[in-house]
Amino acid sequence: LNLQLDPGRPDALMELVEMPDGREFTFYHMATLDGMVKRIETFTRNRAPTKNFAMHKVIETFEGHEQRLNYRSITFEPIDPNTDAPQVKLQIEHPRKMTHKFDRNPEVEADKDLRKRTFFTGLRPPKIHLVFHYGQDRITAATRTYTTEKTINGDNFIMSEYVVDPFAKPMKFTEQRDEYIKLIGEEKAAISDFRDADREAQKILETRENDEKHPQLVKSLYVQLQDKKQFEANKPKEEDADAALKYDYLASYLPKRSKKTALTKQEAQAVKDACLKALKERLIDRAHIIETRLEEEQAALTKRQLGYHRQDKEKSSDDDEYEKYVHEAQFKIQILKQRRDRHEEIAKQKFKEMIERLQSDPRLSILNQ
Repeated sequence: LNLQLDPGRPDALMELVEMPDGREFTFYHMATLDGMVKRIETFTRNRAPTKNFAMHKVIETFEGHEQRLNYRSITFEPIDPNTDAPQVKLQIEHPRKMTHKFDRNPEVEADKDLRKRTFFTGLRPPKIHLVFHYGQDRITAATRTYTTEKTINGDNFIMSEYVVDPFAKPMKFTEQRDEYIKLIGEEKAAISDFRDADREAQKILETRENDEKHPQLVKSLYVQLQDKKQFEANKPKEEDADAALKYDYLASYLPKRSKKTALTKQEAQAVKDACLKALKERLIDRAHIIETRLEEEQAALTKRQLGYHRQDKEKSSDDDEYEKYVHEAQFKIQILKQRRDRHEEIAKQKFKEMIERLQSDPRLSILNQ
């Protein structure tokens, strides 16, 4: 099976190749979270539909990984083809070997910049082998190997290394211990990462199988937006009563029990006063904003005029610029004055309309008695 897919899928899958002895996933790596380019799964035998397949090795490659990771692999213990293979998740818990490879970090010395890290978890005793990048004009690279030893008091380690720089300071025991503890944690994290990657791969396979059984048309984002716009346009307009339920101009002033019982005369008067007060404050605030802007423009114009008149007329060459500024400033001042006058008229009209609305509101009808 060779399945090729266009961009836009949530799993960023570009191509899926299934063979009797393995599978190969290719991704649009720019659309993946970790920059995965390819995942290659290799089996130890041809798969039988009635039996679990035995995983031999998984290789994953990356581009643009945040930790400069470019390669990751996990190798499993060989299994007799004539026996039933354990589940993959059980194989991942006890791998034979795990390897990580990293790109060069120019900000770190080559002898300290890790190039390859291998966990030999299937060996007895287990080992962790580190290989660092090649330094400039060097044909050998520094290496370091940690061997875990089981003792009565718990796990212990022995470190052996190959140092390229003869003048490099040897690692202290505390530094070795800290690095060893860190590597043990990274080993557990690597198993967890492979477990998550296998879960994602299985999810992709399930999605592909479901797509074949139940094909559905997936609309593009543009089509979805157009459909939504058309749906909103076709919605029936709400009645005034429904709109009134959504917005009640007295809601913030009414007592909580007003929905169940009628207001007393004192409560109705308090609601009316609070509503008119809030409207008055809003109108005054708006008028204050307009007046402040008007005063600022007038002050700026006056300042510019005083500065211009103090200049030496014979040496001044800013007449055109000054006239342009004065013209624009006077235009702004005129507009602001018109807004101020218009706001005064609108404010009076709004206040009058609110009084009439309150008088006709049935909830405040007790004030008309």
